[in-house]
Amino acid sequence: MAIKNKIDFVCDQVINQKVFEGKYKEIIHSINEKIKTNEISSQKNLGFLHVKKNIQKSDYSKLQNILKFFNEEKIEVLVVIAPEYICLQSESIINLVDTHLKEDSDIDILFINESYSGIDVANLIKYLENKRFALNVISKNGDDFESLIIFRELISLLTNRVGRNNATKYIYVTTNNNYGRLFNW
Repeated sequence: MAIKNKIDFVCDQVINQKVFEGKYKEIIHSINEKIKTNEISSQKNLGFLHVKKNIQKSDYSKLQNILKFFNEEKIEVLVVIAPEYICLQSESIINLVDTHLKEDSDIDILFINESYSGIDVANLIKYLENKRFALNVISKNGDDFESLIIFRELISLLTNRVGRNNATKYIYVTTNNNYGRLFNW
């Protein structure tokens, strides 16, 4: 006996323009104005809106040197381990900023956030087994438990491949301070 009921979704009018303009247009406009004038309560997370103003020349120079090193070492993948909002901001910056970093490099950048499951981490390790990769761990305090677990597993893979002393060349830690478990691996 075959199932005869079928559900069809028609999505060509998901948002009614009149309802949107009447109810939400002013709310969205108000939020956008607050963001532009830095009057929003969570403005500390909006630094990505002014990327060019927030990046110093010395930081840009460091990034260029790291990219040069990655190209010399034939790094194929950069794994960025960070909280989800930082992953989203970082990926947005890479997609929006007008630089030659993307054009001059064949390096894949993988953003790994704290919501990765054990299966996801296992699949990531399997993917990286035959790749030359580097790590960038971004943490506010160096003690994010979920990030530390993922970091530990990837460090193990990296040290098994290139040795503990050489592994340090491929690890970058970005944090607000210079302490925490990330610095004691």
